[in-house]
Amino acid sequence: MILNLDRMQRKILLLLKREGPMDTDVIAARLSAPLNNVREAVAALTAEDLISSPDFSVAELTGFGEIYNLLRDESIEDELDHLKGCRAAILRYIQETELHPVTPQSLALHLNCTEGEISDALDALEESGYPVKDIVS
Repeated sequence: MILNLDRMQRKILLLLKREGPMDTDVIAARLSAPLNNVREAVAALTAEDLISSPDFSVAELTGFGEIYNLLRDESIEDELDHLKGCRAAILRYIQETELHPVTPQSLALHLNCTEGEISDALDALEESGYPVKDIVS
């Protein structure tokens, strides 16, 4: 199943995938986000069965959440409508190459971007909740 998660939902899911179960107040602090926004996103992720959070105070991945691929999320199509330059090129490249790992140097050559632009774009995409550094390393 492919979902269309919003930015906060993607960031929370990515954080839980990388670091495991976490209190929602810790998630809010780590993401520098208002606790209410985090709790709303946790509720939405719980409704999609990506995480378990019975009282919305602790969030933990479900089996579906563990295997859900954020790089196949439908939100990428929406992002591509708004992104330009290396960010858009990286997301398109990842989609076209079926998630095959690549180095930043080869990506820079292939996309005709500088390594600095690639690095900045990767950081921005990670900040948006897309685990691109899992592919580009």
